[in-house]
Amino acid sequence: MGTGFSNPIVGGGGALDYPSIHSPNYVPATSGWTINKDGSAEFSNLTLRGTFMGLNFEITAAGVFFYSGTPAKGTLVFALTTQTGTDAFGNSYLPLMNAGTWSAITGGLLGHFGLDENGNAYWSDSTGANRFWLTTNNVSNFGLTIAFLATNASGALLAALANDGYWFYPDTGSASQGALAAAIVGKTGKTDPIGGNAFPAGQIGPITAIQPGSSPPAAETWHDMTSTLASGWSVISGQVARYKKLADTSLVMVQAGITHTSFSGAIAVWNPPAGYLPSGAQLQPIGGPYYGSSVLGVLISSAGMVTGDAPAGSTNVYLSGIYALD
Repeated sequence: MGTGFSNPIVGGGGALDYPSIHSPNYVPATSGWTINKDGSAEFSNLTLRGTFMGLNFEITAAGVFFYSGTPAKGTLVFALTTQTGTDAFGNSYLPLMNAGTWSAITGGLLGHFGLDENGNAYWSDSTGANRFWLTTNNVSNFGLTIAFLATNASGALLAALANDGYWFYPDTGSASQGALAAAIVGKTGKTDPIGGNAFPAGQIGPITAIQPGSSPPAAETWHDMTSTLASGWSVISGQVARYKKLADTSLVMVQAGITHTSFSGAIAVWNPPAGYLPSGAQLQPIGGPYYGSSVLGVLISSAGMVTGDAPAGSTNVYLSGIYALD
């Protein structure tokens, strides 16, 4: 009498001979279980202890992790977790969901999209630190509802769309919160998110023009006119000669006290650089040669600035005013 099975389940080397082994009650997609010769399997319920690993994913007690290719530091692309932590390869993550890129050097989050444990959605810049938030719940310590927020790398609020207004705060470079810098408020009596101060409807705080031709864009400031004055002109001692674009970018302000040895008639005064020249000729009453009690205007055009028809012996021109670019 033989001692082995006459109809063995496995053959040489332990390979499964039958198409599958399965429970007596196995019905596909209905009941029981099966382990198939082709490597597939089906179970009704499955309890795992420890880590469940795939070629490019892991399920652990900490969460679910998906990788781009072989799991390693910097290849993590998605993490679904319940708390802050680090995976087995050194990639750090935040609760609840992070999707994006991780540093292959530090394992830290770079540019990514996330959902936090309070149900708030956010997008980060390429550093992973500065964030733009969409929330209907409280964010950090701001206590805001139904808001778009932008925060710096340390978590300080930079901008918010909330409380019927747009609120802007300076970037302090740290977690220290800056005071309100500017706001556009839709309804009188609304308060800013940080200070709780009530404001009237309208624009609050300085709005700065962008310097023409600057790259990257730079905030406009006063410019010295000295190098662009027409031949023969100089700045009067104790006076200024300067110009800048105003927040309404179609306007330019000029302040100058300049002198010429002697002139008469209409002569060139100033050659504004590109971005500060009007589109047409405009007679702008922004000062002119003083003689007696009279003040002449100046003509500013796409060709530059000239005096009005000054009498012989005129010397000084005082400019203080605004001209339009269009």
